[in-house]
Amino acid sequence: MRKVWILALALMAGLMFSCSKEEGEPTDMGYDYFPLEQGSYIIYTVESIIWDDNDQTIDTTNYRVKMQIDTTFTDNLGRLSYRWLRYIQADTATRWTYDHTFALTRTAERMESVEGNNRFVRLAFPVKTAISWDVNAFNTEDALQAKYIDVGFSKSIGGKTFDNCALVLLEDNSSLINEYYQEEVYARGIGMIRRYDRHVDKKFTGEITKGYQHTYSILTYGKN
Repeated sequence: MRKVWILALALMAGLMFSCSKEEGEPTDMGYDYFPLEQGSYIIYTVESIIWDDNDQTIDTTNYRVKMQIDTTFTDNLGRLSYRWLRYIQADTATRWTYDHTFALTRTAERMESVEGNNRFVRLAFPVKTAISWDVNAFNTEDALQAKYIDVGFSKSIGGKTFDNCALVLLEDNSSLINEYYQEEVYARGIGMIRRYDRHVDKKFTGEITKGYQHTYSILTYGKN
């Protein structure tokens, strides 16, 4: 009987130690779903489709976009921030053309980007399924609730497979006469690997009258 009690006490001690160890482990915040490292870049292929109801045309354009993290600076709140440069390439025969500079700031709770005069919340931390946030919390635009739909899955794009991805649903508001849908996919250690944004108005027959659809798909990434 004494041996049984000793064994039981040993098991209980082991369980308590295990629980204590798990409780003491730091939370995985998922900061590396949007790494901030000077010189790192991602190149996307972009397909843009515009439906124009004025002249009844459909305009499809394909080009490339390069997003590169540049130098650091201190923002007006005293926080470490990064310049984020966008370049555009019409086709492989032309050079990259500088287009715009954005700003990135990561806090313990979120990833912010400043685009033009607006500040957006691109990600919330920790990166976990069902966590939601207002993309427009720090600007004057209408609230836009984003949410992690899936975390930790694999995604194949252009023949390449990316592990440990997170799917962000930004908008899903469709009816018989419109389709408003936005989603983004992020991969650990890389950043955003896909963006799909479709805003179209339709007739009851399903024919699109006006709107746009933009699809960003990662082509390559690296560091200069």
